[in-house]
Amino acid sequence: MARTPQLFDLPGETPPFDRLGKLAGQVLGVSLTVVVVLEGHRVFFSEAEGFGLPLLSPVQTHAGTAFAQQLAASGTVTVVSDTTVGPLTRESLWLRATGIRSFVAQPIRAPGGELLGSLCVADVRPRHWSHEDLDVLVALADLAASKVTLRSAAHHADAIAVLLQRSMLTDLPDVRHVELVARYLPAQDSAKIGGDWYDAFVLPDGVTALVIGDVAGHDMPAAAQMGQLRNLLRGIAWHTNPSPHAALSALDTTAYGLGVTDLATAIYGRIEESTEGGWQLRWANAGHPPPLLVLADGTARFLDEPSGLLIAFGDSSHRDGIASLPPLATLLLYTDGLVESRKRDIDHGLNRLLTVATDAADLPLSRLCDHVLGELAGVANEDDVTLLAVRIPAVTA
Repeated sequence: MARTPQLFDLPGETPPFDRLGKLAGQVLGVSLTVVVVLEGHRVFFSEAEGFGLPLLSPVQTHAGTAFAQQLAASGTVTVVSDTTVGPLTRESLWLRATGIRSFVAQPIRAPGGELLGSLCVADVRPRHWSHEDLDVLVALADLAASKVTLRSAAHHADAIAVLLQRSMLTDLPDVRHVELVARYLPAQDSAKIGGDWYDAFVLPDGVTALVIGDVAGHDMPAAAQMGQLRNLLRGIAWHTNPSPHAALSALDTTAYGLGVTDLATAIYGRIEESTEGGWQLRWANAGHPPPLLVLADGTARFLDEPSGLLIAFGDSSHRDGIASLPPLATLLLYTDGLVESRKRDIDHGLNRLLTVATDAADLPLSRLCDHVLGELAGVANEDDVTLLAVRIPAVTA
């Protein structure tokens, strides 16, 4: 009775060629198919219907990987009808352990002739490989080449997106009256790179400006639009030095008029000297998750008022809010990837952020940022995460 195909893949790898392996197994009726991609040494095993192989131990799997890579690196078609004949295969402990008695290794080449890897099929009985069998393998190897080439192009595009994203995240200014730390964590799926950004710069009057923003979408266009919005807001803030609400309204009007973006959220703030002495945050919010203010005694609150419309409509109005920043106060600006995911709604994420940041309020600012990211984003974040943290020194001038 035929069995459902079962995959044997290396630990920690995602088998992108499982369907190709199953197809080869079904068409040729073999016991094992192996696709070897030389770049990155990715190897994937697929057991075909109708035959069984013993469960491979880690040592046997490693030996089989090395054997398949050796065949792939040769760049030539290898056809073996009986592994008990010939020194290359007769002495292979791995072939003996698995019971494989015949195999073919067909090179996978790019359209320009570059060797990409090998498609190997194997059987547990001696077998004469017909011309039709070999023609099928050539066709499947061409299909594998297309998959490898497309995946390489996708990885290249992802790398460009990451580079573009990071190029927009400039170094933070060195200012005496406030400590600044930023973190950017790309999505685990790099295809989701795109619209998150932070910024901080010193205005002509000496005030430190803070920005956090997020453009809708996760792709190259979102990254490009993010860069345009960032530069527009910088130019508006530097040239006219408006209040935060006026800066966001000007950004909205300008972006809408130029067709820069369909949808974006942003917070623009200023760290100012207050009339009572000390420091304060004056800020405006265009639909972005609220800043979190954590005081030295561990009390914390979200600065959720005011909040205006997103950057998209061309005529939105915003209002300023003012919050005191006493010594050792910590302010966290972040994007929604930190507090929201498919498994966690934003209210739960905000409550979690409040708890984690409060518990870590006495940590140095860099360690606090790392702690927050570790607790909320982890290593499998679905979305980009951007975090901009501000701390007021214990003694201010």
